[in-house]
Amino acid sequence: MGYSKELFLNHVDDEFTCSICLNVLEDPVQDGEEHTFCRTCITEWLNMPNRTCPISRNYLHAEQLKRPFRVMLNLLSKLEMKCSNENKGCREVFQLENYHSHLKECEYDPSRYFNCSTCGLPVPLKTLDREHNCLESLKDHVIEMQKGLEDKNKKILGLEINLSRSENLVKMFQKKYDHQNIETAHLKEKLSLYEHKIARIESSTKANEALKETSVLDNTFKKKSKLPRLFSSAVSRHVVNSSTFSRSSLFSTGEIRRKKWNSSTLINE
Repeated sequence: MGYSKELFLNHVDDEFTCSICLNVLEDPVQDGEEHTFCRTCITEWLNMPNRTCPISRNYLHAEQLKRPFRVMLNLLSKLEMKCSNENKGCREVFQLENYHSHLKECEYDPSRYFNCSTCGLPVPLKTLDREHNCLESLKDHVIEMQKGLEDKNKKILGLEINLSRSENLVKMFQKKYDHQNIETAHLKEKLSLYEHKIARIESSTKANEALKETSVLDNTFKKKSKLPRLFSSAVSRHVVNSSTFSRSSLFSTGEIRRKKWNSSTLINE
């Protein structure tokens, strides 16, 4: 069913994770599409009324399963991990390939202990040939519990310090947030005032432009209305001048004729 990810010292990539149990691969196998599973997980899956890959849902039979590439197996075997009996006191660190061999020799394996009927503490089976001192064992157990309690208190203190820092950071960011909100509100008000000013200036500019256009049209209309008057006065002056010219020319012609007649008369006489 795979190894718990909590046993490993570092982050484990998804390529080393079983797609069924989501733990680190134990005795891994692959299908034809290179989906990787723990052998136990995929076998149990296929023993149920399932004949498909749990990922692609394509047909899958147990005979199609094969071992992954050697490179992957080597990388998987070199992952560093802790003993599953860590909570019972084991502090050993080893590679995954040595996990089962360590469990066979782990002194903290519960199957290798029995409980003392006097003190109730677990006693390793290998110490049966030696005398068990309940008082000393209880003192050692109390010392270990005190150390564990001190470690817990240190962790709690560290968490409280981090929490206090986090609260201070939250307060600081809250102040900055409130300040930014106030500045944003002021900027919105200024923006609204400037928008109103721009609207007034634009309306005033449009009104002035309209007045200018109206004035130009009026001037053009006045100039056009004066043209007929000027034309009529010019025509009337032309008529007067023409009539004056006609009368004067008639008078001159008559004078010339009279003079000619008088001169001809004098010659005849």
